[in-house]
Amino acid sequence: MRQLGKERFHSLINKLKAKNQESQTSYGVTLSKGAIPPLCKGIQKWFESSTAGYNKDIAKFLVDVPNEVLADLTCRVVLDCISVNQPLTATAMKLGSFIEEEARLRSLKKSDPDKWNFIKSSMESRVGFKYKKYSSRSLTKRLNLQTEWEGWGKDVLCRTGLVLINLFQKHTGLVALSTIIVGQFKKVPYLVPTEKTKLWIQNYKNYHEFLTPLYLPSSEKFGYQSFDACTFKVSNPAHLELLDKMDDSHPYLALRKLQSTPWRINAKVLETAEYFWENQYEVAGFPKAKDNAAPAKPVDIETNKEAREAWRKKAAKFHKEDIARRGLRLSTAKILWVAGKFRSEPAIYFPHQFDFRGRAYPVPNFLNFQAGDLSRGLLEFSEGKPLTKEGEKWFLKYGYTLWGNADNMLPHEWLRKCKERLHLIAEDPAADLWWSGAEEPWQFLAWALEASKWMKGELKESHMPISIDASSNGLQIMSMLLKYEKGAEDTNCIGRTDHPPKDIYSLTLESVKIKLESNSVGWDWLSLGLNRSLVKSIIMTLPYGCTQYKATELIIQWYWGKNSSLFSGRLRKAADYLAFIIIDSFYKDYPEFSVLMSYMEALGKSLGAPLVWLSPSGFPVVQDYKKTKTRQVKSLLFGRIRSFNYNAETEDVDTAKMGRAFVPNFIHSLDASVMHIALSRTKASSVAAVHDSFSTHACDMDELLQTLRDTNADMFSADPKVFWKKFFSLKAPEKQVLEDTVDSFSSMFGKLNVDGVRVSAYMYR
Repeated sequence: MRQLGKERFHSLINKLKAKNQESQTSYGVTLSKGAIPPLCKGIQKWFESSTAGYNKDIAKFLVDVPNEVLADLTCRVVLDCISVNQPLTATAMKLGSFIEEEARLRSLKKSDPDKWNFIKSSMESRVGFKYKKYSSRSLTKRLNLQTEWEGWGKDVLCRTGLVLINLFQKHTGLVALSTIIVGQFKKVPYLVPTEKTKLWIQNYKNYHEFLTPLYLPSSEKFGYQSFDACTFKVSNPAHLELLDKMDDSHPYLALRKLQSTPWRINAKVLETAEYFWENQYEVAGFPKAKDNAAPAKPVDIETNKEAREAWRKKAAKFHKEDIARRGLRLSTAKILWVAGKFRSEPAIYFPHQFDFRGRAYPVPNFLNFQAGDLSRGLLEFSEGKPLTKEGEKWFLKYGYTLWGNADNMLPHEWLRKCKERLHLIAEDPAADLWWSGAEEPWQFLAWALEASKWMKGELKESHMPISIDASSNGLQIMSMLLKYEKGAEDTNCIGRTDHPPKDIYSLTLESVKIKLESNSVGWDWLSLGLNRSLVKSIIMTLPYGCTQYKATELIIQWYWGKNSSLFSGRLRKAADYLAFIIIDSFYKDYPEFSVLMSYMEALGKSLGAPLVWLSPSGFPVVQDYKKTKTRQVKSLLFGRIRSFNYNAETEDVDTAKMGRAFVPNFIHSLDASVMHIALSRTKASSVAAVHDSFSTHACDMDELLQTLRDTNADMFSADPKVFWKKFFSLKAPEKQVLEDTVDSFSSMFGKLNVDGVRVSAYMYR
């Protein structure tokens, strides 16, 4: 694997040198080499044209960069962005940034050739565009080079990207411009693949060597010293300085445990997935191989207003779903390609990095355990462990959970009922598709393969990652912070095995239904089968900044899935009403949550920027938001003049955003601290974490679960004065402000004994 990484890197260097490009960027090999020659000709023709439209003034910025390099960078950025549904403006800005850095490095090499090799050597030790850019610019500044270099500015970056995207579309025909409607009226332009590109997707394996990510083992003691990208995803210089001073304690220990966990590809699951993918079966969430036909325009569209409006709604829905399908097809192909690349490896490893709040994310894209059901089903622990008696209970419970629809049966009853089906699946998953009806089908298939051996007494060791999730983690954290007994009970922070678990979303749904029964609009919503999943999607995100506007959008999406015309012409108003009822019902049932969030929002505004705090695990957090001004860029794009807006950051503090963001960022830093401390304490040898969800072997689950409960109890039972003083120890506000904060926070306290979390039956399940 290490050799593969070297070959990939040096192949890129040789390719760029052959084109007289020595900038040492780490972009991958282009997805389609065939697009570069016609694009080069198009770029040259654009330079030679007497008029370059609205963007003729940017030609001077590009004159020193060879056409082949411009074409190469354009192909990479454009073809990579179409699989992630990235807005056109963001793609243009990214492409402009790449080209600006290329021009700067060429200028640097020309003006200071004696220093170039030193700077190049420093860049070669970095992985990824951002880190190479940060390294080279920092070193250039320290050496007092390029003192007269002026950055291009967002206007030039955006227009540069738009010009090259336009030329790419015109001379290759690989992408087209589409729009999706965000909210009620806002149209956002996206690049989407054409029919020609869909053909390219079928031959995807031939062009994706550069997508091979780092699947390398790390030092258990030191982590990934050679790859800066494997530690922090942070760009704020002040924050990086604080992180450099961070003790080698809980956060680093947790990161190393994640990075040193060996994984492998589940060969049987991969074989099954490849069979269905290559034969274009729509199984277990696989997208359709071909698009449905777009709704046909009515013949009387110009004169029939009713038919025109009906067609527009259908067309808008089709194009929105079509973009999602195209992205899903491309990401599925990437996942299967990477899995196939490593199918024979006995162990692969996932580098992880922290975001600015301390949450850990794997560096490799597509195939990783934080991705969707397919990725998680393809991965299993490389190390196998026997199923203990307690481990068997966890193993059965997890399969029952993955199935997700057991008609209120107990796990052992469900297992008896489906025993024979599990054996049939293990013999030939392609012959019996019963497993594809599971809530998480690919993970369930992986479980079924082991379950069949287990029931036959043939399973010597289990490689299955068994997962547990926190029950509404944001609300749990707020309940423990407030010592709020009712909130803790209804989010299962506390609870005994002789009582059934609570469900705060179902409880809120009952309150909502009572209020909706008072008027006709409410009865209309009830008639559509208002359910727990909709309420959950709103309530669970309230601690993370969900507003009534966002809740309304979630309701509209849910309504569209019902294929109903009940609210024709009044959907926005009806959805806004339901959003108000759901949020109002929740806060009336749990008023302490509203008080805490309002208080913390006000605190975030009052403490100024940057807002710096130290999480309980010792991870420093920096929140610094500046106001932005909307700028407009005009470009001759795809044959028409189109206007694009982008936000330019100012030096003024965005006080409102500082307040709104403090609540979710604060809570995320706390759930990250739980992960840091728990993983640094646990004795489990193989672990995975997806924020508030944790995975390990079935035989190690009892120990990990108790460690998580003890970690929460230790963190949230602390004296508030000690808790808050430590939080603001990095940049303490004035003494009086701190004392007022502690007093105000203490006045909200309830009577919850947080130590009860240690024996909670359902906090994680």
